[in-house]
Amino acid sequence: MTAPAGRRLSYRIVGPLLALGIIMSILLAPSRSSASAVPLVAVAGHATSTVAGGTRVGNLLDDQQLRLTVALRPRSSTALAEAVAQSQSQPRRRPTVGDLGLAVGQPQTNVDAIAEYFRENGLTVLPLAADRLSFKVTGSVGRIQTALAVSFGTYRDRAGHRYYSTSGDPYLPADLATLVQAIYGLDNYPALQPYRQQIASLAGPYTPVDLRAAYDVNPLYQAGFKGDGQTIGILGCDDFLDSDIQGRDPFCTSASGLVVSYPASSPSVTAVGGTSLKLASDGSYLSETTWATPNSCTSPTTGLLNCGTGGGISPNFLEPAWQSQAPMPDTGGHRGISDVSWNADPQPGNVLYMTFQGYCTGLCSGGVGGTSVAAPQWAGLAALVDQAAGQRVGELAPILYSPAVLSRQGTGVGDPYHDVTTGNNFGYSAGPEWDFPTGWGSPDAFNLVQAIQSQLAVTPTPTIVGTPVSKIYLPAQFSNRSPVDGGW
Repeated sequence: MTAPAGRRLSYRIVGPLLALGIIMSILLAPSRSSASAVPLVAVAGHATSTVAGGTRVGNLLDDQQLRLTVALRPRSSTALAEAVAQSQSQPRRRPTVGDLGLAVGQPQTNVDAIAEYFRENGLTVLPLAADRLSFKVTGSVGRIQTALAVSFGTYRDRAGHRYYSTSGDPYLPADLATLVQAIYGLDNYPALQPYRQQIASLAGPYTPVDLRAAYDVNPLYQAGFKGDGQTIGILGCDDFLDSDIQGRDPFCTSASGLVVSYPASSPSVTAVGGTSLKLASDGSYLSETTWATPNSCTSPTTGLLNCGTGGGISPNFLEPAWQSQAPMPDTGGHRGISDVSWNADPQPGNVLYMTFQGYCTGLCSGGVGGTSVAAPQWAGLAALVDQAAGQRVGELAPILYSPAVLSRQGTGVGDPYHDVTTGNNFGYSAGPEWDFPTGWGSPDAFNLVQAIQSQLAVTPTPTIVGTPVSKIYLPAQFSNRSPVDGGW
């Protein structure tokens, strides 16, 4: 049947008009990337240019490629505690990262919504991490500026160091911003700083022979325990997640001064404070006090600083059970650090030999100190613990607080720790038993290994699920731009 000419004309006119209407409605419809769709709110804590006191000297090129890490918030404030409680009901098996991700990470619908927002803004979204709490995004400066409503610039800090940063915090749609904890990669200002110090030594720096004698390591060497077959990993300035260290025995410096820094504040880490060690004339252990030297460190942003051991109370991590059950000061239910300590005073300091061009080459003149020297010594001691135990012990911090170890302390025979009771870290004072600057104190290595053997006989080491990596030394902390405990 042939339609009347007028009807055919009507079809020819209405058809194109309908198609045009559909096209216009698509073009005009708000999208997730449009600021008019959902109000934008700031994701606070990223204004590095202000923190560093920088002066803007230029702009980044729009086509420069950057790689960001989007850190998501846990699905609830109690999710981690609930996951830990669940894992404690199965003491012979530690949870894997995947287990924690399912319990703590964001639901897939939330992850998809955030990822889609970045894709709509022309950025490439990489796969979600196993713990479901972060993913990476790559793209050009121009597209990132549009997606996050930021402006990138190049800056110079007070010391003349150049870096790039955003001029302010990034913005996201309000319904997505609440799911995001932080966005890393918006600047390249150094976020990590080693806690070490080098000064001219008056009496000559301590050698490995001196420290083995002072901390009673020699009997272990004489018994054949020298760390043979053990592995010590060194984690430098790279992405770091608390789940990366589950099932290992990591040690981290407890910062400098009244600072509680991450990852030292993590319950999965043994936080190592610093002391000033004195030797007797025959080279044996004489005494120790808290390491703290006023106006002896320099910062590119603030000038002279008090230099010494850290220690204090974490505002973010809850007190782990192994710490809450120990005889120690009230921390308000939060993680307290330091756990233990080691000589860190740069006067007279420690001998350092470098095989590459650093701040010295070969045998460095003068003593080197800092808690960045103390933490790897404990990692080395943990290697002896594992060798003596004939197995990988895993996280050492809970054992250091265990009854089998602490019951020997203060007896005068077989004490596992040198109790440091004098000095302060410009805030907290040392005292008998546990304290914030030095924890339980420095080790008597031989006695401590014997006490740990006793504890392992009472509580066998849980089966470790995952790749066997042994001791880990974390040489530096995240700055105060970390979403958890910070400290410069």
